[in-house]
Amino acid sequence: MNTLGADATIIDALDHWARVQPTAPALSFLDEADGAAHVFSHADLAKASARFAAGLSQIIKLGEVVPLLYRPGPDFAIAFLGTLRAGAIAVPLPPLSRGIGATPISRFLMDCDARILVAGPGYLDLLKSENTLNDRVQVLDAAELNCDLGSNEVSPGPENIAFLQYTSGSTGTPRGVRVKHHHLLANQRMIGEWLGSDAQLTCLSWLPHYHDMGLVGGLLHPLFVGGQALLMSPAAFLRRPVAWLEAIERYRVNISLSPNFGLDYVLRRVTPDQRSRLDLSVLRVLLCGSEPVRAGTLENFAAAFSAAGFQSHCLTPCYGLAEATLFVAGHAIGEPIRTIVLDGRSLVGCGRAATGTRVAIVDPVSGCALPEGEIGEIEITGDAIADGYHGMPQHCFNSRFRTGDLGVVERGDLFVLGRISDLIIVRGRNIHPHDIEDTVLAADSDVRTSGTVAFVLEVEGAEEIVILAEVERRIRSPMRDIATRIARAVARDQGVRIDEVALVRASSIPKTTSGKLRRKEARRRYCTGEMTVLHRYRPPNFEAAAFPETGPLTHDHIGIENWLIHCLSRALQIDPERIDRRVPLADHGLDSASAVELAARFRSEFKIDVDETVFWEHPTLRDLVDYLAVQLER
Repeated sequence: MNTLGADATIIDALDHWARVQPTAPALSFLDEADGAAHVFSHADLAKASARFAAGLSQIIKLGEVVPLLYRPGPDFAIAFLGTLRAGAIAVPLPPLSRGIGATPISRFLMDCDARILVAGPGYLDLLKSENTLNDRVQVLDAAELNCDLGSNEVSPGPENIAFLQYTSGSTGTPRGVRVKHHHLLANQRMIGEWLGSDAQLTCLSWLPHYHDMGLVGGLLHPLFVGGQALLMSPAAFLRRPVAWLEAIERYRVNISLSPNFGLDYVLRRVTPDQRSRLDLSVLRVLLCGSEPVRAGTLENFAAAFSAAGFQSHCLTPCYGLAEATLFVAGHAIGEPIRTIVLDGRSLVGCGRAATGTRVAIVDPVSGCALPEGEIGEIEITGDAIADGYHGMPQHCFNSRFRTGDLGVVERGDLFVLGRISDLIIVRGRNIHPHDIEDTVLAADSDVRTSGTVAFVLEVEGAEEIVILAEVERRIRSPMRDIATRIARAVARDQGVRIDEVALVRASSIPKTTSGKLRRKEARRRYCTGEMTVLHRYRPPNFEAAAFPETGPLTHDHIGIENWLIHCLSRALQIDPERIDRRVPLADHGLDSASAVELAARFRSEFKIDVDETVFWEHPTLRDLVDYLAVQLER
């Protein structure tokens, strides 16, 4: 890594490499048509960003907010670096599409109180035709900002705000995180020490430039260490995911990055024939973060591409968030992935906290530190913790941030469970929606990868668990069968009754720009009827009734069945006449708590050694009667 001083900025790093290795490649963008790279050297990038800064400085005030509306490509990198070089605050915005207007970015512009907006190539005409921006926002044509270098360039200091990183919005309205120059440099040093980065680094990213992992990790980190940032557009990845892997081989990429859903997408879309033509042996590190990392995904990816030379130890789970600039904790490079099983769930270790960062697990209510091995809220402190949220002085972090994520530290490694706000509580039991969603995905091949959410609704004073599941456009089974299999699988594997399964169209469930499920927004759209439901399934619901005490128990099939019907109707609060002997008991509402209770009754009445798994191994009343009859004959 470079040896910049304590008061340096990312611009100082850029200029350092422009002097030391001016002709070395710094930034390359892959053309989707042929995969060819459009290359900028370190000197090219420094000069282009300086020209942009010179033009921008004639229009803006020092420290002014400058939203940047660009499609993926080198133009954005030049504008972002030029904005920082001009002493302004860059605000990367998500790109727009014709026909949807500027409404999606209007809320960002209002939140950051922007006076101007820099529009990249192709956006000026689009914004004028849509005519939906507030009149107070002046739209600048990026092409007119480049001018001859002069004396207008300023040198931002470490305490100046470098950019506003808007959070993904997975838990609510996106908020602009104020990242100062010294936060950015501190985090870059942490990443460099963890990865062992140097000027030989070639990092390939398809992540959005307005997302923290794509911006700080995929673009800025290679530039900070004098390496090469190799970029491709997210749309190119989604249209042809094998292009990402082909580029790793073609350009000798040694580090790349992807959220968990990206790996799932590759597994689903890259064919065995395409895999057979790949050589991924050059890849040293494949970072996996941005959302909860799933053990099954990593195992499947390693197995699928082992024949292509991919080594499983390249998979490197990590944890980070915009409020910490990006990086918080990472798995040791080159070491086997570490997993633990907690409450029946397999969790992937995200390694230890970065140098200069402290991770603590605290009680979500009291904020008191919890001992190792206990689940609580992840709290982070350190030099890279951002300043706070823009326009929200009450949210000043002061180098400490309560993340809202549930986690546990075990033998020094951090394991992330998910968002506290997404937690489902049933009968006093905490259920993580990820567990239900994983079960749904495994239950039926017609369910789309990363297309399921689980949440709780209050209906007539009672809480009900609802599952939304996207189905493929061409399904192999009737929708009722798909929904039924989902409900049964969740009852069997998670021990919880599902009150409703709603099958929806592909791409109906809202996600953030990084692919995270927006559960609250999905719940809102479902409740307001904004989401088209293709099929709705509710397991049979019966009214409770008073039941007579059971008669004398005999150990033949009839006696066992009558006794079981009596117990089940009492435990599940259903009419005994409505218990179908051929239908799985999970469809009648049997969950893990009821199963434990009934298994205890079995042990007491029959004097046989059974536990709650008997209901999943013998799912219908008929199966259960046959099993118990055989056991009692012994």
